[in-house]
Amino acid sequence: MEWSLLLLLLTGLRSSTSFLLVSLPRNPITASVTPIPSWLMPPGPYRHRPSPLWMGGKWVRDPSITQGIVDMVKSFQEKRHAQTENAGRYLQDGLEGIKAHDPAVALTAFEQAAALDNETSLVWHHGAMLYYNQKYPEALEQLDRAIDRYETLYEQVATEERVWRAAVLSRYHGRETGLAKIRSSPPSPYGTETRRLMGAVLGLFEGRVEEEEVLAMVEEARVRREGGKGQEGDEGGREGGREGGDSNPYGNYDLYGFFYIGLYRDACGLAGPARAAMEQATRAPRARQDDVMYHFPRLHLLWRT
Repeated sequence: MEWSLLLLLLTGLRSSTSFLLVSLPRNPITASVTPIPSWLMPPGPYRHRPSPLWMGGKWVRDPSITQGIVDMVKSFQEKRHAQTENAGRYLQDGLEGIKAHDPAVALTAFEQAAALDNETSLVWHHGAMLYYNQKYPEALEQLDRAIDRYETLYEQVATEERVWRAAVLSRYHGRETGLAKIRSSPPSPYGTETRRLMGAVLGLFEGRVEEEEVLAMVEEARVRREGGKGQEGDEGGREGGREGGDSNPYGNYDLYGFFYIGLYRDACGLAGPARAAMEQATRAPRARQDDVMYHFPRLHLLWRT
């Protein structure tokens, strides 16, 4: 336990008394107040008196101290809640910047969110905007932390974060050196990606899958869709609900497949072929404008020359 201070506080009425444990960690914003069983109360004359406080090796009766600490904890908690709410607004601004096809505006918003709440603001979109703003070392640092947070919190492979990290390494170091660094990185301890297309995309960036395999999946999805065997929807953008896996497997293979092939080519320094794939992604028949991924190929075409 990372406590810097533990205080046992007594509060009570004439007929009964109980403990409060106020725990103040290194970051006091996350402090909490927890009731403690009455059997932990100290022996002696203060057992049935209101609000003694153990301080400086002796019991001190000062209710104002007890209430002051409780008020301080409450104030920290309220401040923390306000910071999280404001960070959420900046995150939304960042997504709106992507939809406006402006990576500079989006990056500013994501950085403002991170300044307020660095933990909950660890999203792969931030790393993507660092990539498009050519801030590759910063992108690697942000995506490494995002991978760690996502996989620790959800116990699932952080596929989008790992894809963008691989793109950054290849773009920054060149494909051969970047691929060596990708392969030397520890794999996810949570197995493999359950979304078929995104699993292949991650394999492409990590050098385990050829580009033709991803293209074959896109073509298979098109045939199934036109034959009435596919379903409406989104194969697996996490914004659509990662838990669904392949419940709607064929709706957006065109958008996701061609975009990530384009990103892969861009990361390898193949600007012309990358643009060709991005243009195909913009023609995906079932892409929806409310899906942030709809806007990524369009942003790429505007900002990559």
